Amino acid sequence: MRLRSAKLLAGGIFAVLILFLPIFVTPVHAEEPTLEEILNNLGFTNITESTAETFPAGLYEVTLYAEFAGYHSTNEISYYPVNTSDFTLIFSGPEGNSGYITPPINKTFPCNATFGLSMYVAQEDHRYYTDHFKNPDGENHSRIYLNLDEPDMYIIGFENLYGLGDRDYNDMVLSLKPVKHYLTVETDPSGIISIPGEDWYDHCTNVTLTAPDTVSVSSGVQYNFDYWDVDSITAPGNPIVVHMDDNHTTTAHYIFQYYLTVTTDPAGVNTPSGEGWYDAGSYASISTDELIDIVPGSSRYNFSDWTTANMSEITDPSSPSTTVLMDQPKTVTANYETQYYLTVETDPLGIATIPGEGWYDESTNVPLTAPSVVDYKFLHWEVDGVPRDAGDESISVSMNMSHTAIACYEEIIIGGSTVSVKSPLLPTWISLNVMLIAVVFITSSWVRKRRMRTK
Repeated sequence: MRLRSAKLLAGGIFAVLILFLPIFVTPVHAEEPTLEEILNNLGFTNITESTAETFPAGLYEVTLYAEFAGYHSTNEISYYPVNTSDFTLIFSGPEGNSGYITPPINKTFPCNATFGLSMYVAQEDHRYYTDHFKNPDGENHSRIYLNLDEPDMYIIGFENLYGLGDRDYNDMVLSLKPVKHYLTVETDPSGIISIPGEDWYDHCTNVTLTAPDTVSVSSGVQYNFDYWDVDSITAPGNPIVVHMDDNHTTTAHYIFQYYLTVTTDPAGVNTPSGEGWYDAGSYASISTDELIDIVPGSSRYNFSDWTTANMSEITDPSSPSTTVLMDQPKTVTANYETQYYLTVETDPLGIATIPGEGWYDESTNVPLTAPSVVDYKFLHWEVDGVPRDAGDESISVSMNMSHTAIACYEEIIIGGSTVSVKSPLLPTWISLNVMLIAVVFITSSWVRKRRMRTK
């Protein structure tokens, strides 16, 4: 009898345990996949477990893939800035329902501080964190993987209470990755140079772009930086800073240029202005000094003209200041003539002005003619102190250097003991007779006029 009673008591206790066991034990569903099985099924096969528990500030995209929680309808995913209790809801349980979520749910959220994720189970009033130190039991309630195919993407599986080995981290499965924008960097003309900076960037990253001032093409040919634009809007300056709040396209604009070389002939006479780079098709202004002293008052260079390969491209070749068309690399030359000064004088000084004094191009032959001068007799020319062709009034001076030509005369003197200071002396009696005849002539004329008045 006692044995029968004991069996009945034992059977009753077992029945009660069977009846109430679901209350105390979280059921294990054999059909629920593990986190690894879920990720493999979703195509995340190239993954590695991460030690990250919090995440840098930024704009993030979060995607909910699956919920295999017993209380899926009351689960929530929020984010919180580290060291705060400010929870911002991202997903609520009813959004995902149970099992795989097709299609997955995508959302974005910004956080301007380092943050963590938390799962709140409203049914049990439990909250769990990616930062395991914040969990009430100090245990990990999330498993975090890094997607090696997309290295900035985290894949996270949350787990509610641990019980009877239920550690499959499949209650809520999601991914987290920073929102990135693509920066395209181009040039105009296209492809003339590659400017570093094109890439994906985290949301609101500031990217500095620097365009080279010049891009060499060949000798005397280059591109010269003009300006940047961002999404076809002019951006002043170089470098520029692009704020990556969206995808952007930047373009560095360049101008095609040619080099103008300006020389002189003879070389090194002076330094004309105008040498440098010019936009293709523009006109370059060039200028040079018209006169350049070698020895002041003695020798100099005198501008002649400009020359280049195609003379029609120079606006006014004979002007010291002009323009030249820049349709290719070119050289223009300022040509100079060497000039010498010819001084023309008389001896005695100033008795006559003889034409011919002035500046002459090198090797010019200058004709000079000594004029007749009252009371003077021409003797000869002297060139640089050397007598030339005695008695010949006309000579030619070759201007291979500066010269001084002097026409030499002797003065004819009337009266006294001589006729000339340089000619042979005339007899004194001839002079006296000439004077006597003059006096007689003047006296006779006066007497004759007087008689006529008295009649």
